[in-house]
Amino acid sequence: MCLDYDLKPKQAAKIKAEARRRGYIRVWKVCEKRCTGWYKRTRWKKGLRKALHLRRDDGGWYAYLNHEEAKRTLYFESTYLYLKVCYTKASWIKRLGFDARGRKVGIFTHLCFPDWERGDMTIREFRAMCKGKK
Repeated sequence: MCLDYDLKPKQAAKIKAEARRRGYIRVWKVCEKRCTGWYKRTRWKKGLRKALHLRRDDGGWYAYLNHEEAKRTLYFESTYLYLKVCYTKASWIKRLGFDARGRKVGIFTHLCFPDWERGDMTIREFRAMCKGKK
């Protein structure tokens, strides 16, 4: 997945302002079972993860901003992929835009992955993870 074009500055500012007000952004990452990252070759781990290759223009964690758009990706791509709910801060946004099929995608410098078996992470766990307590 790559960003074909960026969001308009007004749209991106609206998303960032909402994230600052709320304190977090919920995003959906497409993963293979227990693997994620560039070309899905990195073992998945719970917790706060910094992206690799951040100096490159296309480097970072790619995630969908909308659950429905992420589910459509699973339908088009393959049946062995999974959606993983992740959390991120507004300050961790690198770029916001659209992919080739017109779905809203963001590139992030960091993502917080909840425990795979448990499902979603609470906001209290997210804040603790960002502070480094977990």
